[in-house]
Amino acid sequence: MSERDALDANFVGFDASAEPDNDADEVKSSPSGPVVGGVESESDSDVEASHSWRAEPEEYPKPQFEVDSPQYLGMSVEEQDGVRAMKKQLPPRLQESNATLLRFLRARKGNVPAALQMYTMAYYWRKGWDVDNILDNVPHNYPILRKIVTQEHHGYDKIGRPVFIHKTGRMMVDAMCEFSPESMMYCHIYQQEEALQFARQASKRFGKHVSQFLIIMDLAGLNMSCRKVMQYARYTSYMDGNYYPELMGQLIMINAPRAAPILWKMVKPMLDPVTQQKVVIMGSNYHDALAELIDPYNLPREYGGKCRCCGPRGCLPTSTPEEVAEAIKDYREIAPETEMFNVAARYKKEVLVVTDKPEGATFEFYFKTAKRDINFAVKFEPAEVDENGKPFPTVEIRPNLRYHSEVSPVHGTYTSRGPGALVLTWDNSFSYWTSKDVHYMARVVDEDALRRQREAAAAAAAAKLKADDRSQSSSKVDEQKDQAVVV
Repeated sequence: MSERDALDANFVGFDASAEPDNDADEVKSSPSGPVVGGVESESDSDVEASHSWRAEPEEYPKPQFEVDSPQYLGMSVEEQDGVRAMKKQLPPRLQESNATLLRFLRARKGNVPAALQMYTMAYYWRKGWDVDNILDNVPHNYPILRKIVTQEHHGYDKIGRPVFIHKTGRMMVDAMCEFSPESMMYCHIYQQEEALQFARQASKRFGKHVSQFLIIMDLAGLNMSCRKVMQYARYTSYMDGNYYPELMGQLIMINAPRAAPILWKMVKPMLDPVTQQKVVIMGSNYHDALAELIDPYNLPREYGGKCRCCGPRGCLPTSTPEEVAEAIKDYREIAPETEMFNVAARYKKEVLVVTDKPEGATFEFYFKTAKRDINFAVKFEPAEVDENGKPFPTVEIRPNLRYHSEVSPVHGTYTSRGPGALVLTWDNSFSYWTSKDVHYMARVVDEDALRRQREAAAAAAAAKLKADDRSQSSSKVDEQKDQAVVV
């Protein structure tokens, strides 16, 4: 490791000459005492306490201030003025809570015009991906993704932030490459919306505003093969920075391998400077650092805590390659088949998708540029006329805005109330010299096929929940048996 890397503030107690200890059967030290074979000796009361974070409190504490008020959110006078100015300039349909607008204002360091632009772009992005309804439609490849990369919500830290643990180092890269970047991004959006939901639950649980979360990223086993999915990392970094600002409170990378400085150099430019300061990279001596942030009953035993809420396999059991291969054996990915055209500098390109159904239809569109950004707008032109013989007015679905679709592809749907044409416009008139290659898909959706897909995804999610319930119901019995182990 170079002197420059050694001085990087993100590396804390990191020794490039030492490999992380991945042997689960060795004796390890932890804040709560020695661990042998991954099992600690503890009393029955400890076993009961290890489930405490999963149990809902009998009574939620009453917040000291009114929810979403400036006092509840901890807003400064300048932030109150900024949010007030944003609300005054936003049209009624773009109005949002103080908490949401505050995140965008803080992300732009109090600059109201910049925060308004950022929030407006995020608003139309959410509409395009139908983000507000995404939790009702589990992505069809989401259960497989959770096997490829073990990642779970696991308790809360000492200030109430939800804790998420990702076993990134054991990610099965080749299996992940089975999926298109677009389908993986849809899963990431689903995860981010789940994280927001956990933050809202934490606010209710602790009687105070919780808007951020803590991520533990276990890098044990990570190697340079992860470069195969680096493009996906770029997509998600751009998405999180622009559409989910100010959510990550802290990211702690543990069990960093020798290649960590090289990998960090590849990832660091994708993050904005504020996010970079929230990242801490550690080797295998991380137990004390985690103990300072997280109560032991909210931390899995394999990371020095006292919780093992899912039985003998631990809180975050890792799937085997055979289990993943079986999960994707019959998987058929539903990814858009794109066409390509070129938009010359100073020119525009229009594509029309027409329906003649009297009851209307649902349209779907998707595009990304090979390089650089482009302006994009969507409108619907009804084919019907009113009782006076005048055509119904054009519906503006998306205004003409610039999209960095080379980093974050654009996806959207629109349901019409009658026949007409969906008009998609790519506008490159702002560019004097550079043409843009656009890969796009625009179609009328087969509603029956879409319904069958959603029903299948819902059934898969229900089956997983049922399996989790069975696992948790038997965990207490399994843990009591473990008490017989002599340490």
